[in-house]
Amino acid sequence: MKLRLPATQKTGCADNAVIIGLGNRNPNSHEPEKGNKQSVFNGLAQVIIQSKEGGSREIVITATSPNLKAAAATISLESVLVQNTGY
Repeated sequence: MKLRLPATQKTGCADNAVIIGLGNRNPNSHEPEKGNKQSVFNGLAQVIIQSKEGGSREIVITATSPNLKAAAATISLESVLVQNTGY
């Protein structure tokens, strides 16, 4: 999923998930890859999220930036059975 955003964005997600990484693919950026704030590069930023065990079937991610309307995206989750393959 791609969301194109201008300027610096602040991201967040519902209680059933956690942000585990950020990025913007700018090779000159020295911003931390942890937290909830990331500047954009060419209008894009990356947010890596992890669902929490026992959480709901949807994760809502929000993005805000000063003087702009907030945006939100909903991601639907599915349960999967992980089998030990012996590797």
